[in-house]
Amino acid sequence: MSANLIPPMRWAQRRDRIFLKIDISEAKNVEVKLEENKLSLSAKTNDKNYNVELEFFSSIDSTESNHFVRPRYIEFFIKKKESGPYWSRLLKTEQKPWFLKVDWQHWKDEEDDEDGDVDNFGQFGEQQPPLEGEDDDDEDDDEEDD
Repeated sequence: MSANLIPPMRWAQRRDRIFLKIDISEAKNVEVKLEENKLSLSAKTNDKNYNVELEFFSSIDSTESNHFVRPRYIEFFIKKKESGPYWSRLLKTEQKPWFLKVDWQHWKDEEDDEDGDVDNFGQFGEQQPPLEGEDDDDEDDDEEDD
């Protein structure tokens, strides 16, 4: 086995939550520990070990946060302890880490983030998106024969 590696990560935020994706394909033996200011993760693939220690910019609510192991990444929905202005960065350190990038798929500017946001934090994980190649428009396939 190789040495412990740090995987690439993507993040975005809203006033009350953080979206974080840790890119580890086919992760096994995933262990996650969320604390008030910290995320610890270890995972394995067939030939690699990954370890992550992130110290957040501010406090989170670990009991209201959750994660899901997906085929290509581990996805986190992290509840901020206090809703309010956007954090200036994800991590406590001011230096930009090489492994952390913006998740443009979830990014929204702070001035565009309103309370009427279509994202429902409490529903994450209850309904998973369709897998690649799945057709979720089955209703449209039923055509009337004339």
